[in-house]
Amino acid sequence: MFDIERWQEIFDIVRKNKLLIFLRGISVVSGVVIPIVLLEKNLNRHNKGMMSKVGTE
Repeated sequence: MFDIERWQEIFDIVRKNKLLIFLRGISVVSGVVIPIVLLEKNLNRHNKGMMSKVGTE
């Protein structure tokens, strides 16, 4: 699992492809953050609608 040659190969790839690693990192982060933000917006909109209905009764 902790083979030094494997880790050296990984670090060599990262060193050679900095832009590729950066772009993949941005895509992974946005792929996690965007659905969370959209779900929160949807939940907040639903809760606000329910609160307005409760206040009118």
